[in-house]
Amino acid sequence: MDRWRVEPHVQHAKPHAVSVHPTYGESLWNYFRGWRYPFFGTIFIYVLMVLGWIGLGGGLDELGAASMRRIGFGLLGATMLLFGIFLINDAADRHVDARVHPDRPIPQGKSAWQHIMATAVALLVGGALVSTQVNRQSLAVASAMTVYALFFYGWAKSNVRVPGSSEILTPVVSAMFPLYGLSIAGCTEPRILVGAVGYIYLADFSQDMLGGIHDQEGDRVGNVRTFALALGARRTLILSAVVYVLAALTGASLLYTTRTSYVYAVALGGVSVAMIVLYGRLFRIARKGDGPTLLAAADRMNHLAGMFFFIVAASTFLDHVVSRLLHL
Repeated sequence: MDRWRVEPHVQHAKPHAVSVHPTYGESLWNYFRGWRYPFFGTIFIYVLMVLGWIGLGGGLDELGAASMRRIGFGLLGATMLLFGIFLINDAADRHVDARVHPDRPIPQGKSAWQHIMATAVALLVGGALVSTQVNRQSLAVASAMTVYALFFYGWAKSNVRVPGSSEILTPVVSAMFPLYGLSIAGCTEPRILVGAVGYIYLADFSQDMLGGIHDQEGDRVGNVRTFALALGARRTLILSAVVYVLAALTGASLLYTTRTSYVYAVALGGVSVAMIVLYGRLFRIARKGDGPTLLAAADRMNHLAGMFFFIVAASTFLDHVVSRLLHL
C-alpha cells in the first residue's frame, strides 16, 4: 500500500513551533492539516472504486432498503479501512520517510508516530466492527485486512529477509480493497474475483517497484527489502514493466464477463497506452545511467501510476451506470 495512493501532503502548512512531545490532539491535527483538496479528490474516486467493485459483484442490481443499508455500512467500513492503512503505513515508514520524505509531520516531530499508529489500529478495528452490519463475508475480509496490516507493517516489512519481499507483500493490502468491495455484494464468482483482485495486486506490485527505485536510500536504512536494492534500478524497471503487462491482461479478463463493457475497456486501454509511453521515457533515461534523474522520473511515474490505477478501478462504476442507462 506504500505507493498505491496519491500523496496527501501535497501542500505544506507554514512552519510553526513543534512540541518536543506533541499531545495526542496535536499529533492528529498536525498530521491531518497537511491533507489538501487533491487528496480528498482521491477519496472521492476511492468511493467510486468501491461502488464499482460492488457493481461488479452484482450488488447494485437491486437497490432496495436492505441493499442500500448494506452498501452504506460497506462504504463506511471501506473508508475506515483505507484511512487506517494510510496512517499505519506512515507510522511504520517513519525511518524511511526521514530520509526520502523529511517534510512529513512524523519525521519533523510534529506528530508522534505512536499516536498515529494507535489511531490507525482504532480505524482498522472500527472498520471490522462496522462490517458486522454488512455481512459475514465483509467481516471476514475486514478482519483479515486488520490482522495482515498489523503483521506486515508491524513486523514483516522490515524483518522478512527475502529480496523484494516488501514489494511482494505490500500489494496484498491493496488487493484486499477490491476483495472487500466485492464482499459487500456477496460476490463469489471466481472470474470476477481473480480479475478485480489480481489487477490491483499486480498493478500495485509494478508501481511499488517504481517507488522502490526512488526510495533506495531510505529503504536501505529502514532495512526494507526491495527489488531495486537487490537487482539495481534498471533491472527493476524491466521487471516492473513486465508485471504491469500482466496487470493489464488480468484487468482485461473482466471484459469477458457480463459485468463490464465499453467504458471500462476505454479506461483500461487509455491507461495502458499512457503507461507504455511513461515506461518508454523511463527506459530512455535509464540508458543514460541510474543517477538522480532516473530516481526522480521513477518517483513521478510512481505517483501517476497510482492515479491511473484508481481511474481504471473507478471506471467500473461509471461502466455500470452507463450500461444500466443504455440497457446493455
